[in-house]
Amino acid sequence: MNRDFDSREKVILPVSATEEVGAIKRTQARVMSQRFTRERVELEIEAPAPSVVVVAQTYYHNWHVYVNGHEKPLLRGNYAYQAFEVDGATGVQKAELRYEDQAFRVGLWITSLAGLGCLVWYARAGRLNSTRHPGAA
Repeated sequence: MNRDFDSREKVILPVSATEEVGAIKRTQARVMSQRFTRERVELEIEAPAPSVVVVAQTYYHNWHVYVNGHEKPLLRGNYAYQAFEVDGATGVQKAELRYEDQAFRVGLWITSLAGLGCLVWYARAGRLNSTRHPGAA
């Protein structure tokens, strides 16, 4: 609630994140480009030193972050948003946040298999009825 707090300059991370994050100083990291879709966020970031990037999107555990193709820990930044660390490297780094819900995928497979089973049962039951009553249309 401090009026001097600038979320563009500082980030508040959980105490548990101190072991995972090496960036402790203010850096001049810049987002060069961004692309948002329903299940994916793509960013190109230029960071001269290790930096924490905060995305103003609600933190949710099914989001995963990949920096230059390598998975990184997704952190809760400023209590509610998604945050992650990029390495200090020359050039532009590509970060990708993906929504990956395994429980949804498993449920989709189970529902699909159950639906297919119902169709097979319905088709077989229809054939059985037509062979029992040859005169029925």
